[in-house]
Amino acid sequence: MARLNKKILCFVDKYGTAGDAGFALGCVMVWSRYCGQADKAFSDLLPASAHEIHASGASSGYIQGLLASFAQTPPAADMIMLNKKSDAHVGTRPEIYAKAVIETAKTGIKMFARQNNLKQKIGNIELIIDLNS
Repeated sequence: MARLNKKILCFVDKYGTAGDAGFALGCVMVWSRYCGQADKAFSDLLPASAHEIHASGASSGYIQGLLASFAQTPPAADMIMLNKKSDAHVGTRPEIYAKAVIETAKTGIKMFARQNNLKQKIGNIELIIDLNS
């Protein structure tokens, strides 16, 4: 791998409310150099009229089909997609959310390192999350 552009990005989005049953986080980890390709590949799978997709407002069959199609695109081999229910239940909602983000990112990092045969420790992850009220 080239010396430059080794940054790993971790995109996290939530499903449900921290502390409630069913609260989960979705996570995508990708080399920064593949972000544009991944975004285009996913956008190409959506109807032209779609501006934003919300899993909670769509049928699970549609979302599963969309993600299965996306997993077959070329950039998908260079990323990890993870959906993880939160094990954290103690504390305030922001504390539970923060703990869940940390655990999800740690799980994603391990999977990403294994998939990409990274021998050295990953030390710098850029975490990108939606504003959480």
